[in-house]
Amino acid sequence: MISRWMARQLGRPEGLGGRLVARMMNRSNAAMNRRAIALLDVRASHEVLEVGFGGGLALDPLLALAWAGRVTGVEPSADMREAGRRRHAAAIASGRLRLDAASVERLPYAPAEFDRVLSVIDPAG
Repeated sequence: MISRWMARQLGRPEGLGGRLVARMMNRSNAAMNRRAIALLDVRASHEVLEVGFGGGLALDPLLALAWAGRVTGVEPSADMREAGRRRHAAAIASGRLRLDAASVERLPYAPAEFDRVLSVIDPAG
């Protein structure tokens, strides 16, 4: 029962439990996100996509690196998208960040729309 609930929250965090799971994922994925971002070699003018942005912590360094480009995040969880919109309101208002509802199985973008794509998954989870 708990494992099903946790699996559901990991895939689509919602409600109070989802916020707690998102915090846990932010902490456990921080080093992995930093390493993946470093390997992406994001340039100032790049268009960057983050698939499954969750708590949105990787969006900040991506926005800093692609300062003349744009960052797009996709996330299936409405709660996580709303938290991301609150946290990054200024970047959204400036047009530098777009947060969309989507899953990795159904990305609503053209094949060559992005210069870089970030998606990390905890191999232990």
